[in-house]
Amino acid sequence: DDHNIYGYFNDSIQGHHRNKNEKSLQQWLHHAHCQLFYSDQWGNCPLHAASYVKPPSTVIEALFRVGRALWKHISYDRGQTPLWAIPSKDGSTPFLVACSTGASTSVLHVYLDEIDFYIEQKWVHHPKLARM
Repeated sequence: DDHNIYGYFNDSIQGHHRNKNEKSLQQWLHHAHCQLFYSDQWGNCPLHAASYVKPPSTVIEALFRVGRALWKHISYDRGQTPLWAIPSKDGSTPFLVACSTGASTSVLHVYLDEIDFYIEQKWVHHPKLARM
């Protein structure tokens, strides 16, 4: 009946019904972090990969939104490199890849806005890093 379904749903939201296989928010954030900051054999992260293929700005914005959420909710060592500044093995940042592969100006503006946001939030301690 509907009462039991909603009762179970409300209990699960409030944490009263815990399945042993359920993951906590911290575990989900950790998995998202591992995927977003994953690097391949060349040191490219998903933002590098997206930047290689001239994506629409909405793709880059979505990756940045996930990056911001992770930055705010996971206990980072603030010395960690922001997503947009991660160098690959040859030293290329995702922003450099976007510039060198002919990304649209709207994509480049999304990058610049994101860099400015991190500086304004004081999430980066070294503005030199932000100028990559």
